[in-house]
Amino acid sequence: MITGEGSFDEQTLDGKGAGIVLRLAQENNKRVILCCGMVQDEIKEKLGEGTDVIEFISFFQNKEESIKNFEQGVKLASGKIKSIV
Repeated sequence: MITGEGSFDEQTLDGKGAGIVLRLAQENNKRVILCCGMVQDEIKEKLGEGTDVIEFISFFQNKEESIKNFEQGVKLASGKIKSIV
């Protein structure tokens, strides 16, 4: 299962769509690929073993560059997804 959000944080886990998808996948022992602009470090610890995280910011020098070049980020994330599955 693939889901995502611009910034995955505590608020996302508390009822936003990507958080709900993640919870349902975990409850049903499904693997999740989480594609986000960035994920808070504290949240990464809560995601569990069945979740692969792809942060667009990791492809760029900083947050602003990541936002400006989001289309390239999606392409790079797609390539990374191929290598995961």
